[in-house]
Amino acid sequence: MDEHGADLLIRAQSAYVKVVADPEVGGREAVALVAEARRHGPPEALVSALRAEAWFHRTRLDEVRAKRLLDEAVRLARRHRLSARLGEVLVTRGAVNHELGRPASAQRDFDRAGQLIDDGMAAELAAQQGALHQNQGRLADAARLYRRVLATPGVPPDVRAKIANNLGVIESQRGRPQVALGWLDQAAEAAAGVIPTYAAIIAESKAAATVQAGRLTEGLALFAEAARRWEAAGLPLGELHVEQADALVELRLLPEAQEQTRLAVRLLDSEGVPLMAAEAQLRVAQLTLLLGEPAAAAEQAGQVAGRFHRQRRASWAARADLVAVEARLRAGTSRPADGALARRAATTLHRSGMPAAAVQAGLVAGRVAAATGRPGPALAAWRQARARSRGAPVLVRLRGRVAGALAGRLAGDDADVLRHSRAGLADLARHRAALASHELRVLASGQGVELGRLGLAALVRSGSPAQVLEWMERTRAAAVAAVEPASVHSAAAIERAELAAMRAVQAELRQPEAGAGTRAADTRRAVLVARQAE
Repeated sequence: MDEHGADLLIRAQSAYVKVVADPEVGGREAVALVAEARRHGPPEALVSALRAEAWFHRTRLDEVRAKRLLDEAVRLARRHRLSARLGEVLVTRGAVNHELGRPASAQRDFDRAGQLIDDGMAAELAAQQGALHQNQGRLADAARLYRRVLATPGVPPDVRAKIANNLGVIESQRGRPQVALGWLDQAAEAAAGVIPTYAAIIAESKAAATVQAGRLTEGLALFAEAARRWEAAGLPLGELHVEQADALVELRLLPEAQEQTRLAVRLLDSEGVPLMAAEAQLRVAQLTLLLGEPAAAAEQAGQVAGRFHRQRRASWAARADLVAVEARLRAGTSRPADGALARRAATTLHRSGMPAAAVQAGLVAGRVAAATGRPGPALAAWRQARARSRGAPVLVRLRGRVAGALAGRLAGDDADVLRHSRAGLADLARHRAALASHELRVLASGQGVELGRLGLAALVRSGSPAQVLEWMERTRAAAVAAVEPASVHSAAAIERAELAAMRAVQAELRQPEAGAGTRAADTRRAVLVARQAE
C-alpha cells in the first residue's frame, strides 16, 4: 500500500469514530471518503469508509441505505480476505439488522464477527449483543453482558455511555427507578461533552425514570429538556412521544397518553423504525384496554402480535398475545385456544426473565380456563403463577397472592383463600411506601381490592358477622392507602387534583350543550392555569 493509500485508510478508520461522536460533521466526511476511496483507494480503506457512512445513515434512521452500504463492505472484505475489517463491518451490520427487525440475521452477523474481531472491538460487539438480548426480552442475559463489559478496562466512552443507559432502561423495566437513575447518571457522565446524540437519548431515559420514581413535575421538566436535546441532535421525536405517553399514564391522563402513543406509531413507522413502532403499537392496545374498550384492544393487540412474530421477538409477541387474550376475556369473546395461548405466553415470559408479565399471564390463563369450565388447567395456571411470584417485587407478589386465593376458591378451600388474602393485604400495607409511581399504586390497589373481595366472600361463607365487618374495613383501608400518598396535602397529590380539575373543565368545554356554562368553565380554566403557573 502506497503512502496515499495508507493515509486514506487512517482517515477512513477514524471516520467511524467521528460519526459516532458527531453524526452530522463526521457523516459528511465519511461520504467524501467513500467517494475518494472508490476513485483511487485501496479496498481496505473503502471497506472502512463504507462502514462509517453506513453508520451515519443509521443515525438518521435510514437503516435500509445503511445495510446496502454494509452489504457492499462485507463483499469487499471477503473478496480481499480482510478478516479484521470484515469483523468490524459484521458487528455494525448486525446492529442495523437488529434495528430492521431481523434478529436472526443480526445474530448470525454477531456470531461470525466474534471469530474475527480483535480485543478492541469486543466491547462494541458485547454491547450490540446485549441490546439484541434486551429487545428480545432477555433482560437478565443483557444485564449480565453489560456489566461484564463495564468491568473491562479501557471501554470507550461511547460504548460505556450506551451500556450504562441500557442498564438504566432495564432497571426501569424491572420497576427499580432509583437504581435506574444511578446507571443513567453514569451514562450521562460518560457522554458529557463527547457524544451529543447519546446525551440526548440518556436525557430521555432519565426523564422516564424520574417520572417512574414518582417525581412527576421534575420528570416532565426533564422531558422538555430532552426534547430540546433531541431536536438539537437531529433525532426523530417518535420515541420521545412514547416516553411522554408513559408519563401521562402516571398522571392517569389515559386518553392523552393514547393519542401521544398513536402519534408515536405514525412517526416511528414513517421514520423507518419498525422495532420501536411495534412497541408503541402494543402500548396503544394496552391503553385502549385500560380505557375500557376491550374489543378494540383485542384487535389492536392481535395485529401487533403478528408484527412481533414476523420480527421474531418472542417475548414481545407473548406480551401482545396476553393483551389480546385478556381483552377478549373482558369483552366476553374468549376463543377456545386462548387458555393455551396465555399459558405459552407465561412460559415464554418466565424464560425471558420477566416475572411480572409471566405472573400476569398465569393469572389470565387461569381466568380464561375457569370462565370456560376447565378447572384443572385453571388451578394449574394459578398455582404456577403463585410459585413464580415468590421473592419478586411487591406488585408481582400481590398478583401471586391473587392467583393463590383464586385457586383456593376454585378448590373450595376457604382457609386457603383467607391465608392468601391476609398475606397479600399485609404485604401491601408494609410496602405501600415503596410504590412511588402513581400507576403502580393504582395497580396495587386493584390487586388489594380483589384480595379483599375474595377474602370477604370466604368469610361470608364461614366467618362471623364481626369478622366480616372487620374485614370490610381492613380492605377499604388497604386499597385507599395503596392509591393515596402518605400525606393528602403533598405536592404530588395537589398536582394530581389540579390536573383532574383541569381535565373536568376541558371535558365540560367540549360538550356542545354547555351553553351558558361555558363562560364559567372558561373562568375556572383560567384560574387553574394561573395557579399551575405560580
